[in-house]
Amino acid sequence: MGDEHTIGWVLTVVTKADLWWNKKDEVLNYYTAGPYYAALGDVKKLSPVVREYCSVLHKFYGEAPLSGVFDEEDRVRTKANLLRQLIAAIGKASIND
Repeated sequence: MGDEHTIGWVLTVVTKADLWWNKKDEVLNYYTAGPYYAALGDVKKLSPVVREYCSVLHKFYGEAPLSGVFDEEDRVRTKANLLRQLIAAIGKASIND
């Protein structure tokens, strides 16, 4: 992935939030403090950001049930949070990038 000299920010988007929302703390901990975060190595110096996301709200492949606690309001909120994070990250890019 490079280092702080070749990249300016790291954003991890954890999709399918509708499927794991009932385990939100556990899932997000995996990415913010667990094995995934540990595997980032020196890139952790960039203070990586993790955002949850869900683009649709229906059964996974028409079969698997949802978490039961993720609703349309959550879907809209996760989309807005992701877009805000992307806009903020773009604003941090160097004018020479």
